Amino acid sequence: MVRRWEAEVTSSRRFGALALAVAWLFAGLASAQEAEQIPVKILVTHVSNEDKGVEPEGKGLLDTFRKNQIIFNSVKVISKKRVVLGLDQVHTIPLPNGRKARIQAISRRKNSALMAVDVEGSVKVDARVRRNKPFIIRAGRHNGGNLVIQLELDG
Repeated sequence: MVRRWEAEVTSSRRFGALALAVAWLFAGLASAQEAEQIPVKILVTHVSNEDKGVEPEGKGLLDTFRKNQIIFNSVKVISKKRVVLGLDQVHTIPLPNGRKARIQAISRRKNSALMAVDVEGSVKVDARVRRNKPFIIRAGRHNGGNLVIQLELDG
């Protein structure tokens, strides 16, 4: 009778140890996902053919357009920010044309992140955003030109 009770206690301890190990494993995975922070630079600009000049922050965007044979004479920076997103976290940007852009981090690699971008009534895209290589999205017409969102991994 004593041996049967000892076997039950030993079995109970094994189950408890197994349950503890599984809980520790899942807690580690959850904290790793929570710790995954993705810094992103977001630049919202207005581009047009009016001759209003180019702001310094928009020069890189203008150069990128010209390399692709897209000519604009004016680049005005509307907003510039750096956000840090957790996985599956959504960041919303109000646009001057009344729409909203939603940016969500899906996954992360060493030098890039997969991001879902949804511009209300315009574009929905999953894009690999890289460090030092801006990803450019047209966000609709506005004041005789176009709104452009530029995303770049920052770190």
